[in-house]
Amino acid sequence: MRSKSFLLLCLSVLLLSISGLSQGQEEEDYTPSPDFDAELANAEPTRIDFYNKRFGVAGRAGFIVGAVPGAGIDAFYTPNKSWQLGLQFQNGSISLEETEDFVESYAKLDATNVLFAARYFIWNSLNVTLMGGLRRLEWDIKASSMLTNSSIQVTGNVNSTVLGISIGNTWRFDSGFFIGGDWIGYLIPVNSDDNTKTTTTGSADETLIESSKDNEKLANTFSKMPTPQALMFNIGWIF
Repeated sequence: MRSKSFLLLCLSVLLLSISGLSQGQEEEDYTPSPDFDAELANAEPTRIDFYNKRFGVAGRAGFIVGAVPGAGIDAFYTPNKSWQLGLQFQNGSISLEETEDFVESYAKLDATNVLFAARYFIWNSLNVTLMGGLRRLEWDIKASSMLTNSSIQVTGNVNSTVLGISIGNTWRFDSGFFIGGDWIGYLIPVNSDDNTKTTTTGSADETLIESSKDNEKLANTFSKMPTPQALMFNIGWIF
């Protein structure tokens, strides 16, 4: 009887040992799927590598000051995934010509912005940009009388220190390529310094003088008022 009990005990220990060895062998022989390993190795570093890209450049085009179309270039530094700090240069012009009551009028407005910009990403692609810098406007307005063969010309410029804000979207890709736009923004003059010159040819009549004064007043008012920026599309690369 004792020999049978001893034999059963030995068989139980042997079975438990074999079971433990079998489980250990299965753990040692387990090999993860190569596809799974590749996905695990590549997914997270792709995002980290993108946000580790620090410097970027972009070209942009849109309405830089009111209805004045223009283009420019940006250069910026990205300290983290939420901020971009950089410089923007923008330049553009618009001109108009018309004839009314035998008076030919010509007007041209040139605009240049040099701005420091801090862009903050609120959520995914949505961002807001705070700006500060210099806005320069130059105008050339001329009115000529077809009856008296006389003309009057007003030229001028104004340099303004401005503060601004805009809101837009920027879609960034893992490769470093990005595309987006600043949909609406405002530049607000803090102080301005203007210069105006009037030149007369021939004997300017009252109509020309009044036209010149109106145009000069309009130019000065426009140059010192807050001006919108709109539909500023940009495309570039972060590296």
